[in-house]
Amino acid sequence: MRRAILAGMAVLLMAMSLAGGTVAHARAPTRTATPTPMATPTITPASLGSGPFELIVWLWVDGRRSSEPIVPKVGDVVCGEEGGPVSVTESGDEQQLVYVETASKVPGCATEGSTITFFVDGRQANQTWRYHREPNVWVRFLVLTVGPSFARVGGYFSWPDQLPILNGSEDDSKSVLIPYIDGRACGYDWVLAPEGGHRYVVVVYSSEQRAGCGYEGAPITFRLVDGQGNVLATAEEKGVWHAWDGTDATAEQLNLTLVTPRGIRIGSMGTGGSDARSTPSDAVLGLALAGVAALATGVVLRGRANPS
Repeated sequence: MRRAILAGMAVLLMAMSLAGGTVAHARAPTRTATPTPMATPTITPASLGSGPFELIVWLWVDGRRSSEPIVPKVGDVVCGEEGGPVSVTESGDEQQLVYVETASKVPGCATEGSTITFFVDGRQANQTWRYHREPNVWVRFLVLTVGPSFARVGGYFSWPDQLPILNGSEDDSKSVLIPYIDGRACGYDWVLAPEGGHRYVVVVYSSEQRAGCGYEGAPITFRLVDGQGNVLATAEEKGVWHAWDGTDATAEQLNLTLVTPRGIRIGSMGTGGSDARSTPSDAVLGLALAGVAALATGVVLRGRANPS
């Protein structure tokens, strides 16, 4: 009797399984629901609230990084305290927090679409910012420049020896990769770091800041020098002077191939490795040059560490 009951249950379960499979296969295709568009919040002066908007600003004054106090204005109305907190990034770069007050707190200040101007020690920055607040966005990043325009060129190059690490240096006399225009030294290497060979960023002055220097479309040449001003190499490539407006679009990217006074070419590291036209004899000479450069750099660095 027990066996009969178990057998009956097994038959019943198999029938249910087959029936479920039949129903599953016969089920109509599932239709994908069309999503309902979400309404975009409308921003009005009343919805802006009384809290100030925050800008994280990288400031350049006369072609050099600066942490001088920044004052935001709408027309003639001051819309923020002079000089917000200044912090230093891991790379040693300074950034300033600027608060922009709204009209709900300071009459005449920011409302939707207002043009914000910025002043540093009474001088107006070359850039402005149009006030626009988005939901859940309370901070923006901004680069401001004050004073004469300048060009910014960056990229990579290879060199067989160590070079001084410069990060945020503003002392022209410490520069080793120097930009030239029409044979005149016209800037400094703001960044020089051992990344992918050597990563560099140079600032190239305009003729407004230094007579005979940059103008729109001017060719820029580059020389690698030691601490005594002796030329170790020149770059085959030439940059083109364009005024930098604080955006990537106007900052030129240029990898350099260096050529020593003896004609030895040291290819750019920007695409990984040396230039394909180098020969085995160049490599041997390059190793010899590396030894000479190491000795020269060592002498220079010791001289700097122990000035007379």
